[in-house]
Amino acid sequence: MKYIPHLCILLGIFLVEVSTLLPSPLDDSPQMIEHQSKNIFKINIDEIEDAIEFASKYTGLMNRFENTIKSPTRIVPGTPAHASFLNLQPDQTAVDRGRQARLALKASCQLAYSTCFKEHMNLIECNENLQQMSFHNTSLGFICDHLDKKCSPEEELNSYRSIDGTCNHIDKAYLGESYTAYTRFLNPHYINAFEIPKRSVSKAMMPLPRKISSTIVNNENNPHEYLTSAFTQWGIFIEEDLSRFASTIMIHYNESIGCCDEDGLTFAPRYIHPSCMPIAVPLKDKFYKTKRVQCMNYVRSITALRPDCSMGHREQMNQATHYLDGSQIYGPSAEKSLHLRDIESGKLKTSIIDNKPFLPLHTDAKQFCMVNSDTDVCFKSGDNRVNFIPQLTVMQTLWMREHNRLAEELTQLNEDWDAETVFQEARRIVIAEMQHITYNEWIKYLLDTSNLNKIVKYDDFNKHIDPTVSNEFATSGIRVLYAMIPNIISLMDENNMENSTLRLLNHFNNPGIIVTHFDSLLRGLANQRAQKIGVHYSMDLTNNLFADAKFGYDLLSFDIQRGRDHGLPGYNFYRQLCGLPKVLEFKDLKDVMSKSARLSLSLVYKHVDDIDLIIGGLLEKPVDSLLGPTMSCIIADQFMRTKQGDRFFYTNTNQPKPFSELQLNEIRKVTLARIFCDNSDIGNIQREVFKNIDDSNSPVSCTDDSIPKLNLMAWNYGSEMYLL
Repeated sequence: MKYIPHLCILLGIFLVEVSTLLPSPLDDSPQMIEHQSKNIFKINIDEIEDAIEFASKYTGLMNRFENTIKSPTRIVPGTPAHASFLNLQPDQTAVDRGRQARLALKASCQLAYSTCFKEHMNLIECNENLQQMSFHNTSLGFICDHLDKKCSPEEELNSYRSIDGTCNHIDKAYLGESYTAYTRFLNPHYINAFEIPKRSVSKAMMPLPRKISSTIVNNENNPHEYLTSAFTQWGIFIEEDLSRFASTIMIHYNESIGCCDEDGLTFAPRYIHPSCMPIAVPLKDKFYKTKRVQCMNYVRSITALRPDCSMGHREQMNQATHYLDGSQIYGPSAEKSLHLRDIESGKLKTSIIDNKPFLPLHTDAKQFCMVNSDTDVCFKSGDNRVNFIPQLTVMQTLWMREHNRLAEELTQLNEDWDAETVFQEARRIVIAEMQHITYNEWIKYLLDTSNLNKIVKYDDFNKHIDPTVSNEFATSGIRVLYAMIPNIISLMDENNMENSTLRLLNHFNNPGIIVTHFDSLLRGLANQRAQKIGVHYSMDLTNNLFADAKFGYDLLSFDIQRGRDHGLPGYNFYRQLCGLPKVLEFKDLKDVMSKSARLSLSLVYKHVDDIDLIIGGLLEKPVDSLLGPTMSCIIADQFMRTKQGDRFFYTNTNQPKPFSELQLNEIRKVTLARIFCDNSDIGNIQREVFKNIDDSNSPVSCTDDSIPKLNLMAWNYGSEMYLL
């Protein structure tokens, strides 16, 4: 009889993975419970090892299944599924750690089902208890090794931050490291408390993400009164720095997972991988019904170990470092960084095209971009999303050029520096410039005065502040900026006049246009109006994302589905967390939403607790900022912790090698306008590139003193300026 429970759990866990359509096995809906368990039990080591053995067997059983499906479900290059996978492709470290975390999750599930039922404890209480237990001192203890890292004296006193984020916090070396879990504001809402995506409070299925998107979103042009596309792209560039999701790949093979075929049709059940969570398209969808598309390929995010290597629910992995440290430029690991560097000069690698420096090129372009030939333009950087849209590629190129510009001048000023010192000093300045622009130039347009005051209040590092990026920020908060992307990309001439336009849908993961129109795209960033945050999404993002000749995807549907995959509670719970009253009916949302917004929500959701966080955030009325109160709360929290929890933040005077006051004064001069000028041939630009041109913000020459330039003599350690 010993193995009967295990057989039941094998079936149960398989259903956990493959289906979100089954009724909840719980009497208590997990999203209705937020409390600490009063029932405490202990699990002996034999029970834990039994669960680990079972999890290993379950993982082994997947081998034959994956071998059977890997050919029929292989993602076809050039399709929307392929482009989506490129943006979410896991690095090998993520794959290796993800497989370990998956084993830990399966062992936790087994313990819950076999032990908690015996203790007459519901799964939510069981999960809370398991979180107090660790895989240390078990046969799985080896998976905790990277979380147990101790900083050496050399690492503690290193003048430069590590590439992967380790040893920023000396006492907890892993804090902020790449390939670690996001943190959470609230416990996740999974049906079984561990990993099955939630159902409606009414026990019905949650509304289809595409149904929500097509009902609530309209594609009308809705330009902001004064903010430019540069504002939007800077926010997305910062998102790349702080957060990078990763899609699960096969457990036993380094193969991507297809959940729908190349025509958007659903696979037969026997080919559905347990990590599939495809986005179903409603039969009467006005756009997709003519294309006969049934589903969009969504694969669940890679599982991550809990930070203390404890047992418990599913967590998701961040492939980026959790610091604002240029990881999208330099890479999230020392290994990846080395591939991007010119070791002999301290510069970043480039490709020279038409006598201009661009990012290095892939030699097998069709594998990494939506292009027709392997010799077409397809760029490499520290982040796979570099080719997502042309404006983002331009931003990545600018900062590669800025690093190399600094490296070259630093080499001339300090002839005794070796290439490593040149690289690290240039990188250090680049990160400081990015942090300064974000906190002093960009964020003031995003947040209200109250939240801004909280962020600017502290400059010193606080070792008690956890900088880890929150799941809520990464999955919903910062994602609302995508609503600001216009459908049409403007190209501007030297007089800042539009001379031509590009359609967004023609340039997803196809960056070749920047080679011939780099300066025109840059001027477009500074002159074209951004859209307002809200439900006015670009048609090319909601219908034509990564479109091939047949069809494209819907970005907002993916954001909704990802929130459910990650177990985010509903918008109503975050309202309450951020100081608003929890509502009982849709009409009660009148404190932050218009009548039309409340009506549209009631048409797709059965209960206010079901409203997805990103949808609630998009529909909130702005309060003295671009955002409503809930998203402001989530985003402000992240930027506060990103600053205070970073020992190497540029203003912190207690780091091993702080910037001198002279150097800080130079960094404080930097604006994005100066970065544009120094790394392009645009000639002139307005001083505040996040604002449109007007009488108070008119274009000036790049040589004008009103766009101050950082003086690197402050880094010439033998100069009179430095010695003053």
